[in-house]
Amino acid sequence: MWTPVEEAKPMTGEDCVDFCSFEHKCIGENIESRQAELKHLELHNGVEMAVGQIIAFAGDFYGVPNHPIINPSKGMNQTDSDRQQRFLVAYNSLARAPKEILQKELSKVITALGSERQTGASIRNEEWDQITGGKWLGGLPIKHGRMLKLAQDNCDHFLPYAKDAYLTGHLLALNKAREASEYAGNERKRLLHEALSLDGFACHFLTDSFSSGHIR
Repeated sequence: MWTPVEEAKPMTGEDCVDFCSFEHKCIGENIESRQAELKHLELHNGVEMAVGQIIAFAGDFYGVPNHPIINPSKGMNQTDSDRQQRFLVAYNSLARAPKEILQKELSKVITALGSERQTGASIRNEEWDQITGGKWLGGLPIKHGRMLKLAQDNCDHFLPYAKDAYLTGHLLALNKAREASEYAGNERKRLLHEALSLDGFACHFLTDSFSSGHIR
């Protein structure tokens, strides 16, 4: 369903080592759908996003603080259904958040992403955190926003958990794509959009898993 673009945009500079947000977005831009109707995906809440934006926002800005997809404390006792449920809750923080609230925040995140790409340097954590509800004074957080809250328990972004977080979401996406094959018209399109947005959310953790900044 996805094919590589022949000429991928080069990534240069120190930020490429750590995979800042705009580089996650670039990865999504360097793949293209064979179908025009899938180039921009409509989420359940009606928000339209490109797959590169979903990859960039997943996990870092949208998710459930203190509830990682892969829970290290459970060890081998967690079942696939446990992981899938936690993945869906994290995904729904983006896909099912009220559109009128989400759209305002997304516009700020997208603007910040554009600034990162233009300058080639990562936006300060202070700015990202304030966009997601944080309050800072004198360069220090006095109220953590969602970005910092997610960063406090972010095992999903590092191996070996990143691989499992990706595979959890990828399996959900495959199942949703199979469901879409049983329908036609608008329902098929809706289910395909959901499948690809699920996979985009999962791909954030896939890209984390081969980022040297995360591996180190």
